[in-house]
Amino acid sequence: MKKDQIVLKKFLGTLTLLCVEKYTTTTVTYGKLFNEVFNEVLFARNAEDGLVICENKKVDVIITAQKFSGMSGLEMVKNIREKDRNISIILVSSFEQTDSLSEILRLKIDSFIKKPFKAIALLDVVESVAKQLLENKYILEKQEKEIGAFKQKISYCSFQENLSWQKLLKIIRNDYYYKQLKERPNSITIIDFLYRAKDVISGDTYSAREIDESRTLLFIADGMGKGFSASISAMITVIYMNDIIDSSLEGGVDFCLNDSIGKTIKHIKKTLLEDEILSVSLLLVDSANKTLEYALFSMPPILLLNFNGKIKSLKSNNPPISCYTKSFKVDQYSYKRIKKLLIYSDGLVENTLKNEDDTYSKYIKEDFKHSATREEFRKKIMSKIAEPEDDMTFILLNHISLKKPIHVLEIEARLKETQTANEWFEDIVAQKTDDENIQTRSSLAFMELLMNAYEHGSLGIDARQKHTLIENDEYFEYLAQRELTCDKKILIEIYNCKNCLLVKIKDEGDGFDTTSLMTVFGLNKSFNQRGIFMSRNSTLGIYYNKKANQITFIIKL
Repeated sequence: MKKDQIVLKKFLGTLTLLCVEKYTTTTVTYGKLFNEVFNEVLFARNAEDGLVICENKKVDVIITAQKFSGMSGLEMVKNIREKDRNISIILVSSFEQTDSLSEILRLKIDSFIKKPFKAIALLDVVESVAKQLLENKYILEKQEKEIGAFKQKISYCSFQENLSWQKLLKIIRNDYYYKQLKERPNSITIIDFLYRAKDVISGDTYSAREIDESRTLLFIADGMGKGFSASISAMITVIYMNDIIDSSLEGGVDFCLNDSIGKTIKHIKKTLLEDEILSVSLLLVDSANKTLEYALFSMPPILLLNFNGKIKSLKSNNPPISCYTKSFKVDQYSYKRIKKLLIYSDGLVENTLKNEDDTYSKYIKEDFKHSATREEFRKKIMSKIAEPEDDMTFILLNHISLKKPIHVLEIEARLKETQTANEWFEDIVAQKTDDENIQTRSSLAFMELLMNAYEHGSLGIDARQKHTLIENDEYFEYLAQRELTCDKKILIEIYNCKNCLLVKIKDEGDGFDTTSLMTVFGLNKSFNQRGIFMSRNSTLGIYYNKKANQITFIIKL
């Protein structure tokens, strides 16, 4: 068994796979790849036989071609979906039949792979689909168990913890959700967040607030201790600081970090127990004056990477906040030569490593140095640590310098031109890398985000309207009619970055509120919201401008 198959066996060993394929050579390939990793592999020569197998056997994953002499692959999927919405389905096609796109969307195909394909690309797709399937099964089983326990024990405590978690998510204020921090003609500053609570009641919380056009306040609070007490202290601190910011903005009063910290400490120390402490990071970024004002109360150092590749640490300049705190200091630092910045809570660096008797503090600087975005940094972290042992929170800023774009394309808001742009983009990526996994993921992201700019930005179709049109099979007819009265254009720019491609897609629409993309419990199941999340997961990150009529995404080559 090859190494890739050994890895897959971990995810697929309990599942049944159905391969619906008319060509013997492809069927043989499927057998070689999957007979040893799935619990059972079934084969069908046509869609009719595939449907019969699904009606008589428990099938978990289906790989199907699209074209058959009789019933098509999509017709088979339609029949299966009427009875089972949970089977994971991978469509293998040349994707030349663009008129079937609405049907593909409606049937909720889990993944696609383009013919001809290579084995490694297919294995990657199958692994991704299997992981999602098993995760959904685990969540469903866990929910069923929790519901059963709730009915038996009427668990008031569990109910209250869940409400507390929802309340905590409401308290977090992020003015930059899916938004870049700043953009100038030759640069872009992106801001990324990771907030991962270990327990339902989290001792960590954070906020990111836009004070004015040039100033941003980043704030992480870490309640020292366990359970409700630590969580309440962190929540009260963030609530009070956010209230000060809101009052300042609403009253037209200039925000002062020093005064705001003083008021917050005066308020919070009244609620702290005698032996309780609170660690806090406060950082005011002033892009106009290129300065940082900071106050760290027994928090890990702020990491700064300059343009020469050297890392500087701004160490904690205050003891933790307690009921006895009487004074504090705010320091200032010039960041004219700084390209990247990281603030984080203790939980990140205190995690135990998988294969070493040490903690993640050993690697944080190196991983920070070589990570362009939150997603790249998160992957490096999770590859090294064992099971997370505490709440983890970090905020990452990266200033990316841009030269002239290497490719520019402006198109009219027409479906036919979006298809041409997709082919143009695929050719560019193919010239940059031979990795078919990167090609597939980047093409998927580009297609989804370009269609968002076309449908929502240019034509003004909202998500609910799109859903209704597709359900009624009126989608493409409606697009054709809207195009007749639309004179808007879409601008695409591609830039070279270090080991990456940075892509901008800008439409002439009115933009939208990016907080509408927020989902508390993960990916929304309705297909009209899947595109943005699929794009995020296929790239190193996506970032809207302030108006949200331009999106930037980054591809790792």
